[in-house]
Amino acid sequence: AANRDKKVLFLVLDKAGKKVLRLEDSNEAKISPDEKSVLSLSHNKITIYDLKSGKAVNSYTFPEKGFAFDISPDGKYLAVAHEPQEDKLKQNPRYKKDKKALKSALKYKHRVHIYSYPDFQFVGSVHELYDLIYELRFSDDGSQLFCLQIPHLKTQTGTTGSQIYVNVINSAGWEPIRKGFVSKSAYQPDFKLSSDGKYFGLVSKGIRFPELHVYDYESMKMLDRFEFTFRVIESDEHGMIAADTRPSFVFLPDNERILIAFGNRLYLWNFKLQ
Repeated sequence: AANRDKKVLFLVLDKAGKKVLRLEDSNEAKISPDEKSVLSLSHNKITIYDLKSGKAVNSYTFPEKGFAFDISPDGKYLAVAHEPQEDKLKQNPRYKKDKKALKSALKYKHRVHIYSYPDFQFVGSVHELYDLIYELRFSDDGSQLFCLQIPHLKTQTGTTGSQIYVNVINSAGWEPIRKGFVSKSAYQPDFKLSSDGKYFGLVSKGIRFPELHVYDYESMKMLDRFEFTFRVIESDEHGMIAADTRPSFVFLPDNERILIAFGNRLYLWNFKLQ
C-alpha cells in the first residue's frame, strides 16, 4: 500500500521453476551479481543466504531502519535507503532552526547511504533528502543509481493526482544528478535504462489508461508513448480472469524494440519506427 512499509514474500526459483529459497517479511531481496547468494533486507537487518544450501551465512544490522537497497553490478557496494538521523539533520542550519521542518523530514524523508560489500563498511551518504524511497536500482554498468520515490500523501502538493519520481545519483562520488523523471502511475511503476544509455522507459498513466513513456535520456525529452487499452475482465482458455494492470517491460538488445508484459498479453513495440 502507498506510504506503508512494504513486506513481501520472495520466492527464489531455479530455471526449472523449482523453489530454492522462501523469504518472508522482507522489504527487499536481491540476487548477488555472481549469483551465489541472495541478500534480504528486513527492518534494519540484511541477511545473506547461500543459494546452493539455502542457509543464512552472514548478516549485518544497520543503526537505522532500511527500506530499499541494491548491490552494484561489480558486487563492491550496497546502496540502502534509511530513515534520516536527527543529529545529522541538525548539522544543517535549516533543520537546526526550523523544528517543524525537522519533524517533517524525520517522518516523511529518506536518505541513501553507501556501504562496501561484503564487509559493510560505511562509505558515505548521498547529500540529498528524498521522499519515501521504494526502490534503488543501479544501471547495468554501475555508473548511476536510480532512486524511485513516492511522496507521503500528507506532503503531496500536486493538483493532478499522485506523482512518483525517479531521480539519478552518480556513482563516481555518490552525488545527485539534476536529472529526473515523473510518473503518474497508480502503482509502483517499472522503469529501465536502455543498454546503450540513450533511452529511458517509465510506466505512467494517461487520462484513462496506463502508458509506457520513452525518453531521450540525455535531454529528458519524451520521444513516444505506448497506451495500454484494457478491459477489467479478460478471458483465456481457463475462463474469465481479472487483468493485471501493471505493465512491465524490457529493452531488447538492439535498443530499438521493447518487449512489454501486460495482463495476459505480450507486446513487441518498435518505438524507433514511430
